[in-house]
Amino acid sequence: MLIGADAHWDRMYQETLLTGRQGIALRAISAVDMALWDLAAKRRILPLAVMLGGAVRLVPAYASGGCYRPDDGEWAKAVHREIRFNVEHGFSDHKIKVGGLSIKEDADRVRAAIDAMDGRGRLALDANNAYRDFSEALHAARVFEKAAGDDGLWWFEEPLSPDDYAGHAELAHRLETPVATGEIHQTRHEFRM
Repeated sequence: MLIGADAHWDRMYQETLLTGRQGIALRAISAVDMALWDLAAKRRILPLAVMLGGAVRLVPAYASGGCYRPDDGEWAKAVHREIRFNVEHGFSDHKIKVGGLSIKEDADRVRAAIDAMDGRGRLALDANNAYRDFSEALHAARVFEKAAGDDGLWWFEEPLSPDDYAGHAELAHRLETPVATGEIHQTRHEFRM
């Protein structure tokens, strides 16, 4: 289907409309699409970012973790240990999970993470679509903002279902903390919404 064809992505997408415009079919299309872009850049002996009109530059990395692992012991202490470990290995920015415990228990984890950071860096929270509705997400975010104190939060990621565009927009409007979403969205069509 692709040999000798132009507009590979469009062709693959059209051919898979009946089997799924999301999920595994689209992930397979994405894998082929990324490989083709990578191949095109390698043939031009260019970094892909440059080929697409951007630039190669250093970007800060953050340590992502704070998962719920029962074997790590008490939740807040486990996050504190993990953040300290990451700080000792050069990270100043961090992201931890929230939404897997009660709001109070997660707020204790936020406090522990902020404490472990020792006044340096930024802390983001990733809820992985954990909250049932806008009210619950707003309540959780405000409790987490309070737990972070003067350090504040870097961002609050995916507090609601990915399909709750209005809820995410309203949260972004009402909170001091930026709201991030879109990780689960697929194709330019969804991103236009």
